[in-house]
Amino acid sequence: LTFHRFPLSKPSVLKEWLDNIGRGDFQPKKHTVICSHHFTPDCFSGLGNRRNLLWNAVPTLFSFQPPSPKVSFILLSLSLFLCVFVSQDLRATEHSYALAGPCAAKVRLFRSLHTIGWLCRRLKVKCRVIQKMRLQLRAARRELVSLRGQSHHKHSTSSRIGEVSCKTDIGSAS
Repeated sequence: LTFHRFPLSKPSVLKEWLDNIGRGDFQPKKHTVICSHHFTPDCFSGLGNRRNLLWNAVPTLFSFQPPSPKVSFILLSLSLFLCVFVSQDLRATEHSYALAGPCAAKVRLFRSLHTIGWLCRRLKVKCRVIQKMRLQLRAARRELVSLRGQSHHKHSTSSRIGEVSCKTDIGSAS
């Protein structure tokens, strides 16, 4: 999969691209790209390791069916009231990075903002849980050090007592 910029410096080729894409008022910018899936294999040059388009290549492969004029007219009139650009839905949603229109972009933006808010709240909760677990871990480590110290102290005291009793037993035996 490769991405290719629109031929902005070649107006006649650009017009063919825009006609084939069929997105009414779409105006590509300097960094607007189209993927290689929309070109036939003969549109690419075979030179070198790079996959370059020929100068006159035009995208012709699209999975949408062009809507009939009657349906387009009905959908266009509905879009004025509903702000839904259904006549371009098939073309616009062929790839996830393509938007159907301003209303779809707005809906997607607000949905994304809602998701971001929800994720931020979840992140705060998880951060609190992590902080609480860190405090518990520190307390457990302090307790472990304390218990090891007590165990070491008891062990050394009991071994001294054993040494003393052994010496006492040896001394009394002689």
